Parts: sequence; structure tokens; C-alpha cells
Amino acid sequence: MRPEGLVAMAKGRMEQRVLAWWLCQHTTVTRRWVSKRLEMGHTSRVTQAVRAVPQSRDARTVRGRNKLREIIS
Repeated sequence: MRPEGLVAMAKGRMEQRVLAWWLCQHTTVTRRWVSKRLEMGHTSRVTQAVRAVPQSRDARTVRGRNKLREIIS
């Protein structure tokens, strides 16, 4: 996805949540940076994603999480 596509995306979409979770777990960027860069709104959305994504049993979130891990590995 291109960065321009994030602006048009609804805040808190699965793709944004999974990417925010990964960025916070594997980099030193701040949640504020993630929130701004991914167009997620308030930083609390990033905090929610970091907590929710690893525990999620939602099929789309699990697929997104696995796909991101596969791409990055």
C-alpha cells in the first residue's frame, strides 16, 4: 500500500493496526510517530492496536499478522 492510501483509509483499519503493532514491537519509533505516519488519529489508537493485535483471534487480523511476519522474515 502506498502512503497516500493511508489518508483515505478509515482510522483503525486492520491493516493499520497490524502495522502499528509491528512497528512498535520491532523499532524504536514513538507511538506519536506511528499515529501520524499511519494516519491513525490519536496515539491511543496505536496503544490499543499494540495490545489487541497479538491477542486477536479475528481471522483477518491473524492473516494480516502472519502475512506481515512472512514479508519481514
